[in-house]
Amino acid sequence: MSPSQTYGPRNVEADIAYWKERKDGSLPTDAEEGAKIMMGGKDMDATKVIFYDLRNIEDKFTLDKNGFQVAYSDHTPIYSKDDDEIKAKEFPIWEEFIKELYETFP
Repeated sequence: MSPSQTYGPRNVEADIAYWKERKDGSLPTDAEEGAKIMMGGKDMDATKVIFYDLRNIEDKFTLDKNGFQVAYSDHTPIYSKDDDEIKAKEFPIWEEFIKELYETFP
């Protein structure tokens, strides 16, 4: 049974924080400044966004029409803090998965 058939749809409304563009176009200079911004500093703004639950309607979304599509994989990803291990083991699997999806496009 797909995860879509287990639960009913639930949309979520959330405030998404983002950096206000600085007049000079620069970004925060280091992690500390970035943390201050993300923790409610003056250079942060937020906007309300609705995340729509696509369960049971996944097939209505296509890359051509919506800019994304839902795809399922049986692969169980590895969990590691080692970036090199992830790149070596996971990237090739997902690259092949995306290539196979691409080949199914009309």
